Amino acid sequence: MPETTLARPPMPWPRRMRYYWRWFTRILFQRNDSPRQIAGGVAIGTFVACNPTVISQMFVAAVLATLFRCSRIPAMAMAYISNPLTAVPIYGGGYLIGAFIVQLFGFNTPSYAKVKHLLLKAEMSDGFWSAVREKSIEVVRLGWSGLVPMEIGATIVGVILAVPMYWLALRIVTGHRLLKAQKAALRAHHRLERIRREQEAAHPRQTPPPPDAKASGDTVHD
Repeated sequence: MPETTLARPPMPWPRRMRYYWRWFTRILFQRNDSPRQIAGGVAIGTFVACNPTVISQMFVAAVLATLFRCSRIPAMAMAYISNPLTAVPIYGGGYLIGAFIVQLFGFNTPSYAKVKHLLLKAEMSDGFWSAVREKSIEVVRLGWSGLVPMEIGATIVGVILAVPMYWLALRIVTGHRLLKAQKAALRAHHRLERIRREQEAAHPRQTPPPPDAKASGDTVHD
């Protein structure tokens, strides 16, 4: 009888998000780059995530991080902020801002309801990357009248979010490394104290006699 293998059930979303968060913190804290390079990578990834370049986000983030001499891995990881679950608030919010600016110059733009309908069209039932592909197709279907205001608004939102993310990442990475250095110094201090106590226990010191006893001994001898 052929051996049957049970399909592995999909990981629940809360557990999957915790897994990705631990993976991201390991990437963020275990890099050998300087804190400013890591913070720059986080800021670049945040900026790229707000732009409607769904499929090529990781590539764009890596190229920009290389050009600005920042950490590529944090930049590529932060690009995952925009995904099929967050496409509507990120791209939709950017589209509202860009459409408002474009309409000031007399250009017509698609309605927000149409943009929201297109962004909600792709579902997660066929998998993450299938949903990403569907989102990219729906974004392209907006045409220039929809892509231009979305890109303008996404650029504004990306800059607004990238600046605080840079300083937040810089503070977190600097504080983590300082705390790590303090813990290492404290462990080294405890280790030296333990070695000193072990040496004192193995070789106890000879306590000299008190001065009065030494003087009295010299008097009796005389």
